[in-house]
Amino acid sequence: MPPNFRGALLTLLIIACRPFDRRPAPPTDTSQGQPTAAERVVQLQFDAYNKHDIEAFVAVHAPDVRAYRFPDSLFFEGRDALRKRFGNLFAFAPQVHATVQARIAQGDFVIWQETATGLPG
Repeated sequence: MPPNFRGALLTLLIIACRPFDRRPAPPTDTSQGQPTAAERVVQLQFDAYNKHDIEAFVAVHAPDVRAYRFPDSLFFEGRDALRKRFGNLFAFAPQVHATVQARIAQGDFVIWQETATGLPG
């Protein structure tokens, strides 16, 4: 395993394994006090998910969106597949809701630690 990959994996594990805290995440600090374009897109996606607004949710994703199961198994590809997957989720789990425990923003990169509740099963 390359050293850079090992360090990145360790960092992600440390972030993922931090104690669970139900308090809302504090606002992200930016030098201008305003969210970046990347943060605004992630917030739009998050808001659409919690409103179960499938068209708004799909619209913030790239037309060639791809979702993978770790580490490299393609789960679905494209907006139509995204619409089907999450449209079914919203229809069959109307109580599904996400909360943010932590977020990190650096330039065009945004990492959110989210917890979804109300998922089937």
